[in-house]
Amino acid sequence: NVPSEQFTVEVVHFDELVAVAGPEHPLRKKRKLAPGELAGAPFICRERGSGSREVIEAALAERGVQLTPAMALGSTEAIKNAVAAGLGVAILSRLTVELELRAGRLALLDLRDFNLRRALYMVQLRGKHRGPAVESFVEKLREALGPLRES
Repeated sequence: NVPSEQFTVEVVHFDELVAVAGPEHPLRKKRKLAPGELAGAPFICRERGSGSREVIEAALAERGVQLTPAMALGSTEAIKNAVAAGLGVAILSRLTVELELRAGRLALLDLRDFNLRRALYMVQLRGKHRGPAVESFVEKLREALGPLRES
């Protein structure tokens, strides 16, 4: 939420948070895991104060699940590398793990009743004209992300 009338806020895409593990992780073989079943594996997440960690913890708490992090790291890249190395499981943005999923470095865990989506926003000063470079960037961003779909 942007608490000021000085800004315009526009949804540019929706992102899904997904559970991932290394390709050889034993949980990968199970179909339709309950979110609580992640508690049996070391959980790797962002550091305290991270917005994505807060969203994930709140979503798990709504389902009666509390995971104690085995490792809290300061970047998504560090988390992806730790998970790919077999050090645990994580819940991350699908947009940030697409390449690793396609390359087989990470694997999706099939969680039931865990559909966590969040909006991605573009925030701009109200009345501020976007120059050609910004317009080009926004156009390329929209092309890369694809059409805006809520479902």
